[in-house]
Amino acid sequence: GYGFLGTEIHYTTAVPYDCTAITLRPTALVENGASVTVDVNEQPVNNGQDSSAITLAQGHNTVTVTVTNRFADEEKS
Repeated sequence: GYGFLGTEIHYTTAVPYDCTAITLRPTALVENGASVTVDVNEQPVNNGQDSSAITLAQGHNTVTVTVTNRFADEEKS
């Protein structure tokens, strides 16, 4: 799978032409007992669990993954 770095905020990937949907399994690193919320396209996803299917249209598609710590003092999308 692909990994995310805290210093990067934009990623690009490609899927086969006949791919009509994808799921993501966002897994946030949780340190020092912190808790996080994870959203995929503004829908909550349990950390480390699959998202709902994301329907793809032909051409460019944008999928937004947002991770917020429990103190909401640092958010990455």
